Amino acid sequence: MLLLTHHDPLISPHRCSSLASPVSAFWTSTLRILDTHHNDYVEARVRDLADENIGLLFIDRVADSEVVDPQAFVSQVIPFLDAISHPALLRCAPCESKIQQIYNHLCGRRGSRITRLVDGVLSCVDSMERQNDANPAKMRLLELATRTLSEVVRRLPEARHAPFVPLLERIEVRLVSSLYVLEQNSVSQNSGSQNNGSQNSGSQDDGSMDTPVGLQTGDSEGRHTC
Repeated sequence: MLLLTHHDPLISPHRCSSLASPVSAFWTSTLRILDTHHNDYVEARVRDLADENIGLLFIDRVADSEVVDPQAFVSQVIPFLDAISHPALLRCAPCESKIQQIYNHLCGRRGSRITRLVDGVLSCVDSMERQNDANPAKMRLLELATRTLSEVVRRLPEARHAPFVPLLERIEVRLVSSLYVLEQNSVSQNSGSQNNGSQNSGSQDDGSMDTPVGLQTGDSEGRHTC
């Protein structure tokens, strides 16, 4: 298994200008490490995430992302949100102080950093909806944003007050709204399929009713035989 560390040039934040999607590569590699649930690997990566020259710098890059291209935005933000709220990270007891440091940085001064991130997520969702984008990444983005923001509110006492709770409510409202639209579309599709099935069945029934009785019984003269 390939496990990347901050010594690997692929994820060095100082080489970002010369690499394609370095932010996505960093958070994808982080997610892959967390998915192993291997204590040593997870602990090492959590310490990297709390390093101001590695993980905290990549948190800044995600929070400062602009939604120029929704797909490019999603490719960075989804692995970030998935990693930052990953069970293996949150349960890494030896690194509890590091995890707190990570979340403090994610929050930013008076919630400035997490607010920018949430605004970016909602802007991306709006862009997808304007394009009639049915990409499931939209739902995944909202779900992970809700999970991450809920963890921020749980961990940071100051996050239980404005502007954090309204931020969480905004995300939850969009998530519920998207789920409702998805459900309605599914119901409409199922209803359309059933109607088509009924029409086809009706056509077959009409054909059998038009068939002469004699042909049904095998009597060429149309009379019932004993």
